[in-house]
Amino acid sequence: MKPYIITLLFLFLGMKNLSYGINYNPHLIQRKIYRFYTQWDKTKYKYGGTTKSGVDCSGLMDALYKKEFHKRIPRTTLGIAKFGRRTNLKHLRIGDLILFKMHHGHHVGVYVGHNKFMQSCNSKGVTISRFSSYWHRHYWQSRRILL
Repeated sequence: MKPYIITLLFLFLGMKNLSYGINYNPHLIQRKIYRFYTQWDKTKYKYGGTTKSGVDCSGLMDALYKKEFHKRIPRTTLGIAKFGRRTNLKHLRIGDLILFKMHHGHHVGVYVGHNKFMQSCNSKGVTISRFSSYWHRHYWQSRRILL
């Protein structure tokens, strides 16, 4: 009888974390993203770039996931759009990738919490931006890589 009670207790207590995955820790993920950001802040935008001398949006996400989470993701925004698990904008978690359809193509950033995301954009390079009405208009989908 005791093993059943322990199992039920474990399931009950662990239930709230099942939807987030066993290892999901938003504070740790956020810390890793901000640590990465401090190393890449103000790096210039360069189409196709993957280094601190110039990086595009998908190159930045690739570098982030490789360095901080030891995960390989597709190198292009269209590849990222098919990778991981699609998630609803209303249920964004820190570390989720946000994809946009822009007039010049596609764009990707990573959600850092508090209605903000990190990206590499033409005008500012690597930056953290507010998820404003401008970005909402261009929102396409979001992907969960960190389960």
